[in-house]
Amino acid sequence: MPSVKSLLVAALLLAFALPALAQTATPGLDQRIAAQERRIEDGIKSGQLTPREADQLRRELHGLRAAEAKAKADGTLTRQERDRLNRRLGQLERDIGREKRDKERVVKGQSETPGLDRRIGAQERRIERGVKSGELTPAEAAKLRRQEAKLKEAEARAKADGRVTRQERERLDRQAGRLERDITREKHDKDRVQKGKKDKRRHEDR
Repeated sequence: MPSVKSLLVAALLLAFALPALAQTATPGLDQRIAAQERRIEDGIKSGQLTPREADQLRRELHGLRAAEAKAKADGTLTRQERDRLNRRLGQLERDIGREKRDKERVVKGQSETPGLDRRIGAQERRIERGVKSGELTPAEAAKLRRQEAKLKEAEARAKADGRVTRQERERLDRQAGRLERDITREKHDKDRVQKGKKDKRRHEDR
């Protein structure tokens, strides 16, 4: 059974500890921060926030939490520090509201490019047929494949933020159009891989 002395010591320690805890307690601030985190997640699920906007807001949220931890590190949270944290939180709340209301949206299918993908697939097949028929030399085919690879890379970059804008679609369409024209030009120029010459080279290589 604890002695009266030990109980008194525990009571004194608790009496000193409670004011210190109260000096750094920020239940209202913590609740508001958690609420903003939920708003960001809700915005992502609803499509009101694009991945880029969500990342930016999360960085702002993490910066606020880091500032709160730094302010509490010395065991006290001054009135000035509380005011600064509340101002930053208010700014975050306004930023979330602004980003959710702007015109940028993630709509289902907004990052899909089925028409472009079909065109790229068709041009890839044209290159292969040109190689088999001899209409495209190995050098011409290699050049066209590099051009096709650049088009695919540009498409991937455009889709990276979860949406493909009208301007990005137009640029990709122009790039796909150039590839189509270049394949046609190379297939109809005077450069040919003649079957007899190709067979002769194969025989000489043996």
